[in-house]
Amino acid sequence: MRFTMHHWRILLLLALILGPGSLFLLLYLSPGAGGHSLPSPLLSDGLLPLVWLSSLGLLLLLPGGRHGVAQPEPARRPEGPVPRPDIETAGHPLTGQGYLLDKYAFTRHLARLVGRNGGRGHLLLYVDLDQFNLFNTLYGLEQGDRLLASVGEVIRRNLPKHSSLCWHGEDEFVVVLEHCPKDRAVQVAETIRQRVAELNTRPLFALTLSMGLVGLDEFDGDISAALNAADMAAHTAKELGRNRLYVACNQPPEMSQRLLQVSSLSELSDAMQEGRLRLFCQTIAPLNPQRDEPILEILLRAQNRQGQWISPGAFLPAVERFGLSLPLDIWVIRQCFQWLHGFPPEQRPRVSINLSGHSLNAPELLELIKGEYRQQGLNPARICFEVTETAAMSDKDQAKRLLRELDELGFAIALDDFGTGHCSYAYLRDLPARFLKIDGVFVRQLERDPVNQELVAAINAMAHALGKRTIAEFVETPESLALLRKIGVDYAQGFYLGKPCLLELHGQQEEQPQRVEDLLEAVPCAA
Repeated sequence: MRFTMHHWRILLLLALILGPGSLFLLLYLSPGAGGHSLPSPLLSDGLLPLVWLSSLGLLLLLPGGRHGVAQPEPARRPEGPVPRPDIETAGHPLTGQGYLLDKYAFTRHLARLVGRNGGRGHLLLYVDLDQFNLFNTLYGLEQGDRLLASVGEVIRRNLPKHSSLCWHGEDEFVVVLEHCPKDRAVQVAETIRQRVAELNTRPLFALTLSMGLVGLDEFDGDISAALNAADMAAHTAKELGRNRLYVACNQPPEMSQRLLQVSSLSELSDAMQEGRLRLFCQTIAPLNPQRDEPILEILLRAQNRQGQWISPGAFLPAVERFGLSLPLDIWVIRQCFQWLHGFPPEQRPRVSINLSGHSLNAPELLELIKGEYRQQGLNPARICFEVTETAAMSDKDQAKRLLRELDELGFAIALDDFGTGHCSYAYLRDLPARFLKIDGVFVRQLERDPVNQELVAAINAMAHALGKRTIAEFVETPESLALLRKIGVDYAQGFYLGKPCLLELHGQQEEQPQRVEDLLEAVPCAA
């Protein structure tokens, strides 16, 4: 309810009688009106705000059916498509545009659309202002804010009815086009692109947009996946040269793969939050048990809501593509170190932890590792870090520096997937790796390929000449194991020697070490 003139006349009359200083008005606003609802036994459905006349202690209950607030009529909104009344709106402080939805309100609106009919007929348009950081550098942050406001206004003016606009952070806007055919959405995007280009008056800056279009109904109700996919489509437009729209509806195979990565990333995030991200381990068995002890490679698995385990191959490409490798590596390191801390020092197993190529370029990684192992009281000599040959070559100086510092602290380094990258002999000689893991492409079905037998023997001989130990991956048959032992490879890893198991279950399966010993006894040693 809103106060009528009749109510105001009563209040003014009371103020004249009692004095203006004695009248204190408390307005209890309902949450839906955007105010604060204060607890009071006097308030219930059907009662209005109370007026407290402080000098007399008089309560005046105003008639009506809902909590109300006296306020002037709202200002007229700008012409053009605006959020409907059931959508929560909030102008962002940067742009000051009341027609913009904030992220929270926009997500809630998308959820309502998906809840009604699965999002069918609705499209998401992701708009990314190209090279906005360059504009800020050239002309300053204040001019950048003004540019964002101008771009937002241009987008608003050119949207069809039943469209909602969100400023999504930095230089990005998102639009939901409700009940909009794809060809109409393409026309809208092209109009926006042209109108925004007309804003530019700066000789050193080309004002262009990269945009992505996806269907809201293509992600099984997963709004985060839909937004990420729209972002990915806009990123694809950038990769194709900027200043264009990339339509990901009925997308080609390469875009399907990217959207699959986005969906996998969303599932991984949910799994981490819900405790469904778990560590597994697989034994790296020494082929000379009298000299060496086993090593546990730490593996990562996610469990879906149906209880099925998801291989890292389903989500790690998305993790690397979206730059999330470092936080995931940090999570694995912390979980593994905490698990090791639970053992008596003399019983702690040797472990090997994978590091991504992106993490090798993060300066904070070394300090975190140092802090974690010291906090848990661990011996670094019993911890190995694995990096792929490709990752070690991506930024050779940075990778060599980090690996050398880890080596100086006492950690072991393993070069994974060796033989499939482009590591030179000179770089390999200087790299502080104690182990070379021979890629499984050379080991799988080794007994059937004489060429691979020669390659494995050559890699093994070269590694030993450099003072490094060798590990053969993907050992799946007794014949392969026999050949590896004959060649003189130091360790073997694969399903024939043991499948991965949950990390916390390691040691509870006492039959597995005995089985590995039995398997090794069945094959001849190197001459």
